[in-house]
This record gives sequence, C-alpha cells and structure tokens, in this order.
Amino acid sequence: MKTATPHSRGRLTTSIPAIFAALLVIISTPGCQKKSGSPLPVGLKPMDPQVVENLAKLTYELRRATPRHNITNFDGFLAVSQAEVPPPPPGQKYAIGQGWRIVLVDASAK
Repeated sequence: MKTATPHSRGRLTTSIPAIFAALLVIISTPGCQKKSGSPLPVGLKPMDPQVVENLAKLTYELRRATPRHNITNFDGFLAVSQAEVPPPPPGQKYAIGQGWRIVLVDASAK
C-alpha cells in the first residue's frame, strides 16, 4: 500500500480552504434566483397588476386541469379547460413555462 508523501499531503490541505472559499462565494452570490411567488424572472420590469392577476388565475386553472388531462402546450390547455382567457398584452401570447405556470412570451416565438 502506498502512503502519501508529505509533499502530496500538503498540496491537498492547502487546496481545501480554496475550494471552501469558492463554494462560499458561489452560494452567497445573489445570482439568478427566482422568487417563488413572482410570475416574472428576476430582472424583468413589473407588469400591469391586472396582467399579473390574469397569469395567476390561468396558472391555477392549468394546475387544476393537468392531473385529469395530458396537456403539453397552451392550445391543449385551452381545448380542455373552461377558463376565461383574457387577451394577452399587445405583441405577446400565453405559453406554459417552467413549473407549470402560464407566462407571457413574444408573439413571434414558436
């Protein structure tokens, strides 16, 4: 069995504080965190409160319909739900985003 030499052991112990410091910086950096109650990613300007309310209601309806139906996109959601869908803001359309939330996307997006 090979034993560690003092030289190789010293390299390992000096790199542990550096690794710990790097992890601490990564964890404490406020980067791209998303608030759980917000329909917008961090960094986007706030929307009209009525639009935010519409997104919340549509998300609620989507989550109610999902267990009973195989929904893969917003058109599929419209086909199976009885939700009243208000018109989206000009230049935007509704889509299903991450976390099964209804979000607004650019109307020219696929």
